[in-house]
Amino acid sequence: MKKKIEITVKYDLLTLLDKEDIFFPELTDKKELLDYCVAHLSKDDCANLTMVKELIHKREELMSTGIGYGIAFPHIRNKSINRLTIKLALIKKGIDWEAFDGMPVHIIFFFIIPEKHYANYLTLIAKISSIFKEEKNRKQIIQYETPEEVLKFLAEKML
Repeated sequence: MKKKIEITVKYDLLTLLDKEDIFFPELTDKKELLDYCVAHLSKDDCANLTMVKELIHKREELMSTGIGYGIAFPHIRNKSINRLTIKLALIKKGIDWEAFDGMPVHIIFFFIIPEKHYANYLTLIAKISSIFKEEKNRKQIIQYETPEEVLKFLAEKML
């Protein structure tokens, strides 16, 4: 009788986020920003990008992923997603995200998650939340103008 072996992969933010995944779009609409993030996914992330676009919009219609304090975690999970993927959008002016506190969102961590990596996603959300619970970190990250500055900041905070 063969045993099924399950390999557990642990991810951290810096292994998933490259400079190409960090954006500074001058958008003012939540739907436009979601579409922008989907447009920057690859077929390696998910073969069906149309499905991702539909699901992410449905998820936001169900309930806003704006958690307050200028942060949003739009996300979907699905078995057809190939790998846990993150995009980070920083919006200086902010976007109305219908967050529970009514404040505009400036920091958007966009996730697509394979079903089997949902626990990794939750771990990442906890770590990101612990960094950005401090107002100085929220203010600091939106002042950066390059992905390299953002990655350096996150590397320092992830220690």
